[in-house]
Amino acid sequence: MEKKTYTAFSLDCYTCHGNADIEHNKDSALMLLSKKKRNDAKLITSLCAQCHLREGKSRSTGLPYPNNFIAGDNLFQDFEVDFSKADDANLNPGDRHIYRNVRDVVLKGDESITCLNCHQVHGNATLRHRRILRVPICSECHAADSFKNAVKYQVHSPVCEY
Repeated sequence: MEKKTYTAFSLDCYTCHGNADIEHNKDSALMLLSKKKRNDAKLITSLCAQCHLREGKSRSTGLPYPNNFIAGDNLFQDFEVDFSKADDANLNPGDRHIYRNVRDVVLKGDESITCLNCHQVHGNATLRHRRILRVPICSECHAADSFKNAVKYQVHSPVCEY
């Protein structure tokens, strides 16, 4: 097995993969989100939503991000979100898409589509987009008349300062 080192300015492997078992380099099934580990939809949703579900807040601190969330836990034990935003036409399409997907998994129990069906953990490739069947969730970000054209919008986050 090839050994690699990854670095990031603010996020590291722990953010998404959780507390690493010391033996994970011998058995990748020990890691969250590895290709060999079966991860359920609620776990995947919690991992992605900790950063991508904007406008939520911690019940314990009132801050606009989760308090002491560790990958593998239930994000929504402390993170409070207004899921009515999933149907808010004034919310940009990307955020609305995230709210809908998270709501459907967490509240409605629909585990058929998670973030990882279309998006990759590492990288920003569109390969999965081209391989999957077109379903209604796709039209939230892609123009219905031309699947290749993404709906244009801007996203700003005061928390992340972009």
